[in-house]
Amino acid sequence: MYVDIGGQATVKNLKTGAQAKVEFHRRGWSVNSYFKCEATIYDPEGKERYRIEGNWDKEFHLENLETKVKVKFWEKAPYHEKVDYMYGMTPFAIDLNYFPKRLHNKVPPTDSRRRPD
Repeated sequence: MYVDIGGQATVKNLKTGAQAKVEFHRRGWSVNSYFKCEATIYDPEGKERYRIEGNWDKEFHLENLETKVKVKFWEKAPYHEKVDYMYGMTPFAIDLNYFPKRLHNKVPPTDSRRRPD
């Protein structure tokens, strides 16, 4: 399963004036372009301070543009060992459908967890 996100986004801090310009690369012919994302973070004066690069299905790295120090700040959790049995869903997504008996008389009859499928 995947989502092909493409385009630009600007995230602004309305209190400080700092902002980030995010570029989501469209999926191309090469595996290197799959899920690629880059961002530049600007201080309130508009000076480039940080750079974020990575793939949103693997990991992201943050680089301080002044010190040139680069660190990995996020990594995707590994898939569950029975990922094929769970239709590629994460344990979190599977747990959203968990319906313990103690909740049966406390949720409305329209709750989707009551569906037989």
